[in-house]
Amino acid sequence: MKKRSAEKRRHVVAWTNKAEWDQVLEYLYSKDPALQRYALQRISAWRGRYANSSPVAVDCTADLVRCQVLDRSGQLDGDDLVLLYGAALMRFVNLITERQQGKTARPLRRLAGNLNIPAWVVDLRHDFTHRKLPTLKWCRKGCKVVLEWLQHEYWSRQLGGGPSEDWESESDGEDEDADLKGGGAHCKAKRNGSLQECTGAADIL
Repeated sequence: MKKRSAEKRRHVVAWTNKAEWDQVLEYLYSKDPALQRYALQRISAWRGRYANSSPVAVDCTADLVRCQVLDRSGQLDGDDLVLLYGAALMRFVNLITERQQGKTARPLRRLAGNLNIPAWVVDLRHDFTHRKLPTLKWCRKGCKVVLEWLQHEYWSRQLGGGPSEDWESESDGEDEDADLKGGGAHCKAKRNGSLQECTGAADIL
């Protein structure tokens, strides 16, 4: 039984070893664009090995870091950068929250709040989709905050040995519906803000 359990927990990953994982993580969050570009190249190689099963958090991190690299390069004007950041931020919000949806659709702000994602990040996504485009300043701020969230909620929890089971398995929105109906939700609202503290913030991918 123990052997079967161990086999069940075994993951196939795209990175060669823990050293490669740690290096990519370090370079992604470096201030050196050359190191960030190298990390993006490694993630592209991971995607090639992992086909369409690359971890969503890795893809979102790469999208946002690529925005930063292009921003610092001076190759794009402000409007192009806003559109680039917007695509990455919309993709992040959509992918991170979609597996929290159950049979009954719930507001993105609520889903994001359950995961400790600031409501204004969801508002940025809404502005990109339905309203006037945000300023480049807000796009940069959103990128910075989301990258910090990804570092805390995903990268720091992986330990380099393979993807966390919580992040790799699809979240069951139906279970969350049942929890909410039964009063079993694992979130408690903060007194001083719109965010929520949740025990299962990593249970999303």
